[in-house]
Amino acid sequence: MIFSWMNRVFCPLMLVLVTGLMASSPSAQVDTTNTWFSNGPTGQVVVQDVVIDPIYTDTLYAGTMPGTVYRSLNRGGSWLEIGASIGGTVSALAINPLNSAVVYAGTQHAGVYKTVDRGATWAKVNTGLVDMLINVIAIDPVDTNRVFAGSSDSVFVTVNGGTRWSSTGLDSVNVSDIALNPLAPDTAYVATNGKGIYRTFDGGSSWTQVNSGLGSLRVSELAVHPTHPEIQFAVTFDGGLYKTENHGNNWAISNNGLPTLNLSSVAIAPGNPSVVFVAASSPVEIYKSSDGGATWSDISLNISMAVGPSALVVHPDSSNVVYAAVTDVQRLKQTGLDTVGFLETDLSPRALIGADFNNDGQVDFVAANQGSNTLSVFLTLARGSLFQRTDYRAGSGPSSVRAADLDLDGDLDLVTVNRTKETISVLHNDSTGVFSLPVDYFVGEPASLLAVADLDGDQDKDIVAGDSGVGSLRVFLNDGGGSLESPTIYPVSQELSGLHVGDFTGNGLPDLAAVSRITGELTLLVNTGNSRFVAQEPVTAATNPVYMVGSDFDLDGNLDLCLITVGRRVVMLLNEGSGRFTPSTVFTLSDTATGMAVADVDQDKYADLLVPESNGTVRALVNDGNARFTSTITLGSVAGPGGVLGADLDGDSRQDVVVTQPGSNGLVVLANNTLANIKSPAVPRNLRATDRGGDLGGNIDLTWDRALVDETTGRITGYRVFRSSVESGPYVQIAELDTNAAHSQDTNIVFRTYTDSSATVGESFYYYVVSENSTRDFSAHSDTATATSKAQPFFELVFSESTPFHIRDTIDVQVRLNPVGHDVQSISLYMDYDVLAFRVLDKDPLAIGTQPFTVDSSLVLRSRVLQNRLEAGGSGQVSYGLGFLPELPDEPFALGSIQVVALKDTTTQIQVVRDPSSIRRSALTERSGGDLIQPYIPPANNLVLKNHRIRGSVTFQGRRSNYDQDARLDLTRSDSLGSGLPLPDSLAYRPPNDVDFVKRGIQMRLDTKGQFSLVQVPAGTYGLFIKTFHYLRGRVAGDSVVVNDTTGVVTPVTFQWLSSDGRINSSELRAGDANDDNRADLADFGLLSAQFGQSVFEEDSAAWAADFNGDSIVNLADFALLQSNFGEVGMGSSILSKPVVTDVIFTLNWESPGKGVVHIENVDDVAGFALDIVVPAGSDVRPEQIRVGRYVDAAGKSLLLVRELKRGSENVFRVGVVLRNPLHRFSEGGDLIYLEGDLESRSHVRLENFQVLSGDGTLSYGQISELHVPTLTEEIPEHPELSQNMPNPFNPATVIPFAVSEAALVRLEVYSILGQEIRSLVSKHMPAGFHRVIWDGRDNWGRETGSGIYLYRIQIGRFVDVKKSVLIR
Repeated sequence: MIFSWMNRVFCPLMLVLVTGLMASSPSAQVDTTNTWFSNGPTGQVVVQDVVIDPIYTDTLYAGTMPGTVYRSLNRGGSWLEIGASIGGTVSALAINPLNSAVVYAGTQHAGVYKTVDRGATWAKVNTGLVDMLINVIAIDPVDTNRVFAGSSDSVFVTVNGGTRWSSTGLDSVNVSDIALNPLAPDTAYVATNGKGIYRTFDGGSSWTQVNSGLGSLRVSELAVHPTHPEIQFAVTFDGGLYKTENHGNNWAISNNGLPTLNLSSVAIAPGNPSVVFVAASSPVEIYKSSDGGATWSDISLNISMAVGPSALVVHPDSSNVVYAAVTDVQRLKQTGLDTVGFLETDLSPRALIGADFNNDGQVDFVAANQGSNTLSVFLTLARGSLFQRTDYRAGSGPSSVRAADLDLDGDLDLVTVNRTKETISVLHNDSTGVFSLPVDYFVGEPASLLAVADLDGDQDKDIVAGDSGVGSLRVFLNDGGGSLESPTIYPVSQELSGLHVGDFTGNGLPDLAAVSRITGELTLLVNTGNSRFVAQEPVTAATNPVYMVGSDFDLDGNLDLCLITVGRRVVMLLNEGSGRFTPSTVFTLSDTATGMAVADVDQDKYADLLVPESNGTVRALVNDGNARFTSTITLGSVAGPGGVLGADLDGDSRQDVVVTQPGSNGLVVLANNTLANIKSPAVPRNLRATDRGGDLGGNIDLTWDRALVDETTGRITGYRVFRSSVESGPYVQIAELDTNAAHSQDTNIVFRTYTDSSATVGESFYYYVVSENSTRDFSAHSDTATATSKAQPFFELVFSESTPFHIRDTIDVQVRLNPVGHDVQSISLYMDYDVLAFRVLDKDPLAIGTQPFTVDSSLVLRSRVLQNRLEAGGSGQVSYGLGFLPELPDEPFALGSIQVVALKDTTTQIQVVRDPSSIRRSALTERSGGDLIQPYIPPANNLVLKNHRIRGSVTFQGRRSNYDQDARLDLTRSDSLGSGLPLPDSLAYRPPNDVDFVKRGIQMRLDTKGQFSLVQVPAGTYGLFIKTFHYLRGRVAGDSVVVNDTTGVVTPVTFQWLSSDGRINSSELRAGDANDDNRADLADFGLLSAQFGQSVFEEDSAAWAADFNGDSIVNLADFALLQSNFGEVGMGSSILSKPVVTDVIFTLNWESPGKGVVHIENVDDVAGFALDIVVPAGSDVRPEQIRVGRYVDAAGKSLLLVRELKRGSENVFRVGVVLRNPLHRFSEGGDLIYLEGDLESRSHVRLENFQVLSGDGTLSYGQISELHVPTLTEEIPEHPELSQNMPNPFNPATVIPFAVSEAALVRLEVYSILGQEIRSLVSKHMPAGFHRVIWDGRDNWGRETGSGIYLYRIQIGRFVDVKKSVLIR
């Protein structure tokens, strides 16, 4: 919700970052390393003058030769020509300071031009001008209608904005510059080339020469101090620089540090007038003074200039941004923080706070405006470049602002303390950065200080207000819903100037610290943990402190305080750890501070201070790591600064700076470009090296003290470990460690460790460690440490079988010991197992308790059993001990074994145990001395227990023997259709009898009875399919198989085959698949025809493929098997890809009422055809009435196959014709099939499923003529109709019949079950008649569609119908 009172402004602001700059030295201010770069404009122009828009300071104007004006809205990033209509070189520009849409341009030979729309249009304003060669224009800053123009001969003035000009009487002078007193603009100064300087006190009515002290009268430019106009600078073409401090009455030379006298331009920084720039023309150089012209330094560096700059201009907010008019505009960017712009606020902003108020990951900020009693909220829309300002009402005189989630809704609310109204105002956030009207709470005193923290430990934020009158702190506890309870008052010293909340005593509770401006006393109120505070005895902190901030300045884990006093002293109060402070002066400012904030400016993790001073300088006091400020960084200059804030506004991980300008009603934002100040790394301490032990050797552990502060601050970012085999070296680096790894910032980690896992067993090594920082500076190396790695004996378990195991298998587990050079006298062995996965067998049923171990036969008579038991209570623990062992060889030997029975499907372990927290510690003793040896315990291997079996058998159509077929079985995820995900061939399921893991599915050989067994199947519900050569794929009877721990070994399964239309359900796999594509079709018929009569052939030959019944001869029995299944497909998807559609066209014509002819066209290189002839069920048509046509007889000997099927109210004759001789081919076209019989309705006879067998054995689809035209009697449907597609389900294509009763526009589309269009089949006008169209299962882009249900919809005129089809891939 946006309240009507709010004022919202979008504030564009471009952050310009300075990159590639060097960090400053610790003792110097950072303002001497500079970068000049070309800022445009580009093209065949020479820049004569450049000016900055005084209101929109990112906008620049450039006057050029041969004659035009350019404008940039982004500080020179890009330029637009706006003065093409101006004639003559533009030598001077001036912008109205009160209305920057008004710009004047002075030209050479064309007089003065003026624009009132920022350069969109220009008009000449030359009335009264007698000299058109204009060198300079100056606008009265108070009465902007008064404008002065200096020419090559005179000074002119207009008092009506250029409508008419008149001479001032100063004639016969070549004017080079005009400067006005900004505080009294009737006073003006004119610089001339040859006659020195003239001055007027009456707006130009009279003039006086003021040349006293000038060593040269060839003055090129003037500069007047913005706040002390009695101070001025004049540069001359041959006499250097001069300065006056009395309005020009006397001039003094000011060339100290300037090596040249040929100067062309001078500029004073408006925001910091102590900074002055001058430009020299011979040699071409630019100089800077930071002390009002007393000393100078060369800042030319890389500036590209052929001639001296014709103009210098300094950004009004920052002395760090300078523009020079050379051939193009060159921009100077200086080290440190670069001013990026000015943001308007409401009246007199003072306090600042930064936080993410709309949860977009970007830092926003808020200014408290004391002059208007408002808050200006700036939401960051684009990091550092675009802000949205919204003003909200606060209480009267908001002097401090804080952000906290008061109502626990996940976003930050705003709190202000209002000095004038003596209230606290709370503005609740709606989570988008929009705030409510303020809710006020009475304080009762003129409070000006504010702090927010969870003071009572109830997880919500409470508020503390400090008054600047009688001296008290008022604690407002939060009720948990964002409302404040009545305050508790704690008296402290009078006139508080600082308040900070934090844990000063180290008890984990937030305390309160307040300092008095009058007494200088610091009072600490210690949190007692019961929502109450106890005041400690006040201590004297400083004299007249005005600002206080808190941070851990020395990074010792204790919260410190820092003050600034009226006397400009910076006082540090270091916390000794219990709330006791030691004050010391650590810095003295050069001027009075206007604010104070904590920020890590140089990214060294130490808290620095941001301090704006009343002279306009904004500086960072840099923490040297010891809580002292031995160097500073000049961040920039801001005229009339107020409060300050450090926050990362542009997302570069550097804290930028925001400074308020109360007198200008705005903010200045500076982007931080300071490089990280990384200190030299400290030497690692207390290095220790030890053999790890309990392993096979080769591991030496190194440990050294962790330097927490150094790692936290970035002083140490890594360590390098070095090793040598001798103490004297040489040492070689073996490791590089990064402290940014996990737990690097965990203060509980007190050591750094590294394990040398490449140490040679039995050899001593020496080590040292060095630390490094991010700049690759290295410390001296640590002390050296040495250790020797030793191998330890170890137990190993050997299993009688390889995992995975089967449920109810008995597994023998042998325990072996590898002594690794030790003379072992006795062993204690402890082992754990999962009682739900295994049952341990008792090796001595006659003994008390379970005896799990059988002693190895080699030790039965040569050792003594000390313990052999299964622990009671089902704990899964066994114990085994042997003593008085004989002297054994130094190689692995058996100690004994246990036997376990697998119980359930799981993954588990049997492991040797060495538990330091109990007596169950596997160990050994040495024969000599009886020393205890801690053995190496190798990692336990995972044991997979799986024994769910699927057993089954298969029967084959036409076979009574030869069942031992190669088969592929597919186990799918509970999917009876066969289109689901197959179980992956992985450790989850990889049966041992899968003979080929590379091929998909489970490859195995059936036994002579057609039986198989799948073992180690995971629990679940599955679909199961089987496919063998010659036979169509079948599905398990009952659709699915259930396997789980309860069923164990399931009942043997059998298989069934269903036809695609569901009419035939067979318990046998159906024959006829000669090419193993899971179909019995024309391709198989062609192969059988070519091999018909063959016998005695090799397996995998073409004749073997056609021998469906396996009797080693291709004969009528195989023909009959194929005929019985012709046109059928196996369960699930076909193995081969779907054939394409050819150009062969099938047409049904009638020679007489009782004789139909199937005619084909477009035939080329074809070996066979197949099609379905569909007739009404009552028709007198029999298979023997279907015969081949003349076209077939002409092609050669052929085989004709006719299979009759009954389908509802229709009979289907599935017909196949192939040529016997593989060299013969069909070509062109002709009569393929003759159909005879008593047909009552010829219009209901149709053709479907057209297949074409090419000469190379490729199977394709033919096409039917879309329009069925009876040749004897024309039958027209009585009404439009959409028939069911056939076949259905289908794969890969289907025929959709429909009837059109009268000519109409026909649209036929296929849709998914979700209503998405898949394919447009028909979209045209069609005549009346019976029609059909083939859908090949592809979409509009020719891509195959997946298995599923599809809807096809027809619209014939106003007739609409929809039917469902099923595609099974």
